[in-house]
Amino acid sequence: MRSERRAILAASMLTVLVLGDSAEARVYAVPIRVQDEDDLRELVDEGLIEEGDYQTLLELLDDPLDLNSASRSELFDLPGLTQGVVGAIVKSRRDSGGFEGLRDLKRLPGMSEDLMTQIGPFVTVLPRERVVDKLDGIAKMRITKDWSPVEVVEDDHPNRTHNVQELGKGDLPNVAVSTKVRYSRWLEAGFVGLAHERIRTVSYDPHDQRFTAQWGAPALELGKVYLSADRGPRSGIVGNYTAGFGLGLTFDTTSRTRPRGWYKDMTYSTDMEDGDFRVSSGLFGVAGQLESASMGDLRIDATVFLSSNRRDMYQYDMGLANREVVDTSVEDLELSSPEVYLEGQRMGYATLPNAYREDLVGGHARVHAGGLTSFGLTAYMGQIDRTSIKGVDDQYDWVIRSGWPVQDRFGAVGADIEQHLGPVEAHAEITQSFTGGQGLLGLALFELGRTDFELSARQYSTDFDNPHARGLAAADEYLGMRDRDERGGKLKVQSWPTDWLQFRGLADVWQNISLGRTNAEVYGLVEFDPPAEFRWSVSADHRNRDLANNSRTYVYGGDYEDDLEDEGLDYVVDPEDQTDSVTGKGAKHWVATQVTVTAIPNTNIQAFVKRTYEDAGLIYPTGGQVCEAWYQIGQQAWVKVRVKPIETNTVTWRAKYVDEDVHGSLGDRQFDTYLQVDQALPARWKIGVRGRVVWDLEDTPAEWDASCDRAGYVQPENGTCLADLVVDEETAGSTPPSGLAVVTVEKRF
Repeated sequence: MRSERRAILAASMLTVLVLGDSAEARVYAVPIRVQDEDDLRELVDEGLIEEGDYQTLLELLDDPLDLNSASRSELFDLPGLTQGVVGAIVKSRRDSGGFEGLRDLKRLPGMSEDLMTQIGPFVTVLPRERVVDKLDGIAKMRITKDWSPVEVVEDDHPNRTHNVQELGKGDLPNVAVSTKVRYSRWLEAGFVGLAHERIRTVSYDPHDQRFTAQWGAPALELGKVYLSADRGPRSGIVGNYTAGFGLGLTFDTTSRTRPRGWYKDMTYSTDMEDGDFRVSSGLFGVAGQLESASMGDLRIDATVFLSSNRRDMYQYDMGLANREVVDTSVEDLELSSPEVYLEGQRMGYATLPNAYREDLVGGHARVHAGGLTSFGLTAYMGQIDRTSIKGVDDQYDWVIRSGWPVQDRFGAVGADIEQHLGPVEAHAEITQSFTGGQGLLGLALFELGRTDFELSARQYSTDFDNPHARGLAAADEYLGMRDRDERGGKLKVQSWPTDWLQFRGLADVWQNISLGRTNAEVYGLVEFDPPAEFRWSVSADHRNRDLANNSRTYVYGGDYEDDLEDEGLDYVVDPEDQTDSVTGKGAKHWVATQVTVTAIPNTNIQAFVKRTYEDAGLIYPTGGQVCEAWYQIGQQAWVKVRVKPIETNTVTWRAKYVDEDVHGSLGDRQFDTYLQVDQALPARWKIGVRGRVVWDLEDTPAEWDASCDRAGYVQPENGTCLADLVVDEETAGSTPPSGLAVVTVEKRF
């Protein structure tokens, strides 16, 4: 094991030494051309960017980078920027003393109108000189209201489980109010307040081992708040914040590519399905950062942080332990989820507020040598208190199923190094959790001509249980943690062979150590942007969850824990359970194309088509008398039109069609459309209104009874193929549409 770790580190560092020094541009899977959070959310829903990229860009939308003070590392989080463009920004502001406004960027080499469009929502330009007694800021209010065809349940048996809507709750509008005020460029305060229906308080009955919830109508409650000060070499914050260091392997609660300390946290998102607000749970407490004066070629900076934060918990992520000390990492451990009762009726899918408290303390110190080399040390320790809910008196009344170490006290210590060698940049970090597990990550970034490369290697042992590690990792999880039980390597590429052609690509191969299984993902996008009034892109993605076993009879979906349980099983069609098959293997592919047309003045028209192919253990006819296992095929298509009738007004309309199982009745089949109007008003006011409607379309199963003999597979009693077995009793077409209305009001001052 130790020799393998050394080999991975040696390989990554050898790459660095051979290639020299690099670009640190963050490679997003697609060009990011958005205006607001809703546009970003669409990219995630369509599978075009990962959730981590969404969180990074959402943070930047909330707290745009100041081009006059942002570090080089921070600039590389902006979409589309290359090492050359970032270097031009840094050099220009150093030579001229700073930018007067965003328009100054147009004179920089490599800065196109398209790049200006991509980075525009995520940057700002503050005055170069601090203006004494200057007060500025932004206030924002968002109101959402959804409606859905849910029949309220009355006088039902109390032990039948129903969701919140079926119990007649959650029908009132949701309101979010936020404000951020800056004084004299060094003192800043922020606040997020939420008013939405939700469970307010919870109590636990240890005798019956159940929770009783009390529902609360909308009332403004504190979501996030902070007060920060930044006086050059000294800075600090009290309230909500995030923090991260190095490559994020020892400690990182941010979504930044290269975190460098603490960051203000005002981030919340809107669920575009039900309109409710999701507040990310970072840190709450105090943090401070100090940078020493230069001592020759040396400079030292240090950060300390302290946090005590209460966190919510989804009921099915909880396991009742009955006050017995349990090890949640044991695969065959069976713990039932708690029952939750609201007004005498059992409810499901509940999130319990303030279910536990997490306390943290940690620090980071970094030595910079000559501007080309830096070395950092990071350490933190924390503990969890699961007795926050009234009636929970023992830490083992309930436990967290995954995502946290078994021990209530945890932590990690690690070291990282950053080295610049000409045109290449190298990073490496090694970390050890308190349980003895190790994490290792090496990264090289470099530029060859008009192409940026990011090459990385990683290994996280099975017992590396650091809940606040956020290094590079595949999306699969081991006991709820991504940076665990994994070794692999990744290559990311971003290239502009000509001014009108660009390519983005990714190749990732990794192994789940406990399973001995090798997985892979390959992604590519080609975009043509000729000097004409249109733009066209083609993208494709292939993911394989087990390179050694490929068969359409496998099921690509499933959690990592399911993979462990199903390892070694053969595919079986059970006449009584036609969905029985092995999860966690197989492949998933998709291909998509998008066209953007700007031929009409003040009008942007986009069309998008995507086709997916996923192993799901389904059996389809081949057109003759034989059935064979094949992909579950899905498709979606949408058209979006954005018009600016006048300079202060923007109207956006989108229509979208989705069918997750073209040849059967699995998944959703929907038509989704929305209309949004954004209007800028005098005195720096802005208002936006969106209305969305979703129709569930009728999805009648195909009649394949007599078309095949299933080629030796077990014949189910009804004679249909496996793809047809999941059918709602009521056809989707008989239900009324659902929808969502959103109103956003913004004031800058």
